[in-house]
Amino acid sequence: MYEILPKEEALKREKSLVRKPRYRNIFRTLLIIDKSSGIPLINYAREDLNVNQELVSGFLSAMDSFVSEISGAEGMDEIKYKGFYIHAVYGKRIKLALFLSEPAKKGLKERLAYFLQDFEERYSEEINKFFETSRITYFDSEKIILDLKDILDV
Repeated sequence: MYEILPKEEALKREKSLVRKPRYRNIFRTLLIIDKSSGIPLINYAREDLNVNQELVSGFLSAMDSFVSEISGAEGMDEIKYKGFYIHAVYGKRIKLALFLSEPAKKGLKERLAYFLQDFEERYSEEINKFFETSRITYFDSEKIILDLKDILDV
């Protein structure tokens, strides 16, 4: 490409083709969790973060129970905890917990709700198999992570 265009112009065009995901700077972790048991099905975290998904999932289940007991709501919507903002959405059988360094804006919340709906529809067979066996091996985590990175723009 440098033979056709000056090096600076080629690099400028190449950078314009590689778009940085919109929410990458604030994204920390996304957990896909079985709503009834609290078992984490898929965990996707930034490369520089090490997350104990079972511990976090248990914490979120406890928070959901606490919120449900006090307010009568299905669970928490959004909380701030030790510098993290945790945004949760609930489907029929799955819940998502999105950890961010800043509060989620409307566009990201809509993307998260869409991802949950899409996940429950697209992976309904795998979800049913999980409910029968409690084995998460039915989920293709690599494919799901590619979908979530695309839909959530992280």
